[in-house]
Amino acid sequence: MLNFDTPPKGWGEYGGIFIHLPISNFEANCFTASGEEKPMKQCDPMGDDSVKLKGSVSEENWNTMLRMLETLEFYEGEREERPISELVQITKPLPNTEITSPLTIEGKARGFWYFEGDFPLRLVNKDDAILYEGPVSANGKWMTEDFVPFPTTITFKAPDDERGYLVFERDNPSGTPENDRSYRLPVLFPPK
Repeated sequence: MLNFDTPPKGWGEYGGIFIHLPISNFEANCFTASGEEKPMKQCDPMGDDSVKLKGSVSEENWNTMLRMLETLEFYEGEREERPISELVQITKPLPNTEITSPLTIEGKARGFWYFEGDFPLRLVNKDDAILYEGPVSANGKWMTEDFVPFPTTITFKAPDDERGYLVFERDNPSGTPENDRSYRLPVLFPPK
């Protein structure tokens, strides 16, 4: 947990940023108020005991985290959103292309479009009925501001409709509406 010397406006004194990194040689030890070590099973950190954590983070992961922190921006009021074409780009299929199952999809998205290396994909008909829904995985390291490629293949049952959409959604684990973004790529289904 990273805490601020001076928190951004509105964050309060307990505001911080939680960062999850792989730690090797992890060790947790419990100490009483007088400094004596005691077994973790008997530890009461909500009482007078304290827990000391030790371990190491690889230099690569540490540098990635620092680069991510450098990209954080705090702002007040409205901010212009980036155009969707600067966030996700699809190279296959092209818009308004006739598609069949199985369908190979290729493109790239900015690292922050993913969460834990995935983002949601849906194929819907013209009325937004779901024909396919599942995750798309990054083909490379996704903890970056740069574009990260993704390939995926989906299977679906073609509807009676002529038109549909591939919906590429930014993964938004926070659930906050201002972080929601999606790109709808129009596709065609062959006539039955």
